[in-house]
Amino acid sequence: MVFLNICILSQSTNNNDIPFSKKELKLKAEVALDSAKLYQAKNWQLVKQYARSSFDFAVASGSDSLIVRSSQYLGVVYSILNQLDSSNFFLVNAAKSNENQGNYDHAILLNNAVIMNWLKLGELDSAWNIIDYNNQFLLPQDSIIPSAKIHALIAEAEYFSKLTLYDKCIERLFEAEQLSIELKDSTFLAQIVGGIGYAYGALNRHEDALSYYKSSLSFFDPMETDRALIYMNIGNQFGNINQLDSAEKYFDLSLEIYSRLKSGKANEAKPLLAKVSLLVNTNNVPKASNILLEVDTSTLLNIQKARFYLLKAQITSDNNQAKIYANQAKEYAVLTSDIELQHEVSQFLHDKLKELGLYNKAYEELLLYQQLSDSIFNYDKSISAQKVLVNNAIQKKNKEIAINELAFEKERIEKSRNNWVLFFSLLSVSFVTVFLYMKYRISKSKLLLAKKEKELLEQENEQVKKDLSQVSFEWERSKDFLQKTKNQLKEIKQSEQKEGAINSLLAVTNQYVNAEEQKTAFQDKVKDIQASFFSKLDDIGRLTKTEKKVAALLKLQLSSKEIAEIQHVEEKTIEIYRSRLRKKLSISSEVELPSFFNSI
Repeated sequence: MVFLNICILSQSTNNNDIPFSKKELKLKAEVALDSAKLYQAKNWQLVKQYARSSFDFAVASGSDSLIVRSSQYLGVVYSILNQLDSSNFFLVNAAKSNENQGNYDHAILLNNAVIMNWLKLGELDSAWNIIDYNNQFLLPQDSIIPSAKIHALIAEAEYFSKLTLYDKCIERLFEAEQLSIELKDSTFLAQIVGGIGYAYGALNRHEDALSYYKSSLSFFDPMETDRALIYMNIGNQFGNINQLDSAEKYFDLSLEIYSRLKSGKANEAKPLLAKVSLLVNTNNVPKASNILLEVDTSTLLNIQKARFYLLKAQITSDNNQAKIYANQAKEYAVLTSDIELQHEVSQFLHDKLKELGLYNKAYEELLLYQQLSDSIFNYDKSISAQKVLVNNAIQKKNKEIAINELAFEKERIEKSRNNWVLFFSLLSVSFVTVFLYMKYRISKSKLLLAKKEKELLEQENEQVKKDLSQVSFEWERSKDFLQKTKNQLKEIKQSEQKEGAINSLLAVTNQYVNAEEQKTAFQDKVKDIQASFFSKLDDIGRLTKTEKKVAALLKLQLSSKEIAEIQHVEEKTIEIYRSRLRKKLSISSEVELPSFFNSI
């Protein structure tokens, strides 16, 4: 497959005069891109050539999607080759294309890569411009997925770290950590938690740094080099709090991983040199010397070589030898972009030259030392100015947020006021409605009560009429009885059988007298009851005369039907009287009326 791809590409490059169709150009762009990916991590220069060819063919074909793909891939390759300006050119174009197509997530990821490149180049203003653009135009989009937000927060945290604004760095990482927990992504969490540990270490909060570094270990596979780096950082934190045994333990664990993975002598030297620095700072020179003997300088990077020879210069007791080592350290430090390391080496060399009495050379080194100091001072001054700009931008943004929140709060209060007005209006309407309804119910109840009172009054009037009718009937019956008696007496006077006629008259008279006596006895009994009973009833309630009579008859254990016959009314009327008696005298429905009246 690789051979086929190379043949196609060579054919295209050797026949530049032959016109190709857009379809063929697209194919060549795809083939070049595949060829570049085949050589990843093997030959990056060859990868760059294929990636560039892919981009050229994509542009010639006019395929937007291929241009974007080849641009972003070429940008990543240039970044790996540390050609950061070229990397940014392609990444920015790819990001803008993705943004135009509505792929905001991908645009943010590419912009984040550009931010990291600018930070490596020390172009902090350029980095901030892209961060600000992301925050204003891309991140507010509704379609942005959590992972893109996390990448953006990590890039912003890295920016604040460069400015040594570690508090703000930690704030952004905490936000990213929360999103990562919701997303359940351990890869993000490993990077974020480790970053928080680093920031706390920079703030000299070593206990917090240790806690976060140890937490990050749970997100790495035991065989990964990330774990070795974390072990080394933990060792440094233990060294900062003078727990030397724990520091050495973690440096050894880091070295063990690098050795087991065979990651190269340069990586293995990292924990060794960190351990030596710790020993030098604690004046354990013999042990530091023994460890340095194990380091193979031929495979070290320039920055590690500079650090190695500086350490050797620091532990040797021979000033001449120390000068030699310091000069070697200086040579390698100059090859690096680490000004602070160059400054440290120059300071050490200046002091040694003075001790050796080489004042001219010491003076030359002093000039270099001062020049480096000025560079560091200017860098710090630049950083300070950048901090001011960033703080102003943040304050401006916070002010805008505060204004928006104030407007929102004002709107909320206005809505709340309107809601309360509406609520009280509805409450007033409800109250008026309930009041009118209750008034209607009361009026209706009064009408019903008046109607019932009227009915009872009519019933009482009817009862009076019946009583009068009964009295009239009794009077007529008495008159009739007297007339009959008178007539029978005349007959007896004229009759010859006077004895028989007298006996017949006596029988009728006795019958009438017995009936009257029974009636009189019953009425007397009722009157006896009524005499004391009515007075007691007056003590416990206001009852009408008829109601008192019904109560007295109930006291005699008479049923409603029997009382109705006595009162010459319907049984239903007596039930109404019973109900009125219960209501007026507050008698529970569980208590029988005869029992209640007998208890009085």
